Amino acid sequence: MLLYKYVAHNSTTGETVKATVEAQNETEAAKVLRKQGLIPIDIKLNNTAGTKILGKYFDRIKTKDRILFSRQLSTLINAGLP
Repeated sequence: MLLYKYVAHNSTTGETVKATVEAQNETEAAKVLRKQGLIPIDIKLNNTAGTKILGKYFDRIKTKDRILFSRQLSTLINAGLP
């Protein structure tokens, strides 16, 4: 289960609610909120939950650099470099 931060509108009181919810994905999180009588406005994965060990490192590396690294590593492995 992942932890999601959400912003929702409470239809009974008219207030905006900010909190967290545990769910498998964003769709499931939205279903849970609707069952609680909330209207979801924004749902995001909580990065501080520690769900991804390598996520904090990969967020710093650009996608272009990851692709370049993968191609170069593949070339080295195919060339027989141990």
